[in-house]
Amino acid sequence: MIILETKRLILRTWKFDDAEDALKIWGNSDVMKYIGKPFENLDVAKKAMQNAISAQEKHRICLWAVVAKENQTIIGACGFHPVEDKVLEIAYHFIPEVWGKGFASETVQGCIEFAFTKLNIKKIVGFTDVENLGSQKVLEKNGFEFVEIVTGQQLSKQIKELLSLSF
Repeated sequence: MIILETKRLILRTWKFDDAEDALKIWGNSDVMKYIGKPFENLDVAKKAMQNAISAQEKHRICLWAVVAKENQTIIGACGFHPVEDKVLEIAYHFIPEVWGKGFASETVQGCIEFAFTKLNIKKIVGFTDVENLGSQKVLEKNGFEFVEIVTGQQLSKQIKELLSLSF
């Protein structure tokens, strides 16, 4: 199911047979550098597809597949995790081959508009590793403002920056 479209991209729900594409994203150590351990194999990716499908059914949100309109290939994932009532965390991950082409910013912008107009969300937060300057730029370009540096087990052992956008 298509969730939203931007000029160059389609965000859609994951299908179980997208697991190989998911593995190309989350199995890549460069993509996962600031996030955690890369997926080890296709079975882990299949479990992630099932989790995304379940989250979509339960919460109407997940990290959706990002498909390039140009060639209909999955180049990343972008979407939300629920935080609390009317508050979502935005997250995005793209294959390195498309980094620097503005896809993350374009996708985040589409997701923000979708959340505030279709989901009746009041606040979106984003967490980035303090060393992940590229991710911070994407959020700031889309109107997020630095709130604080936070630590704790919920955010893994890494120090994260909290950025926030409210409407």
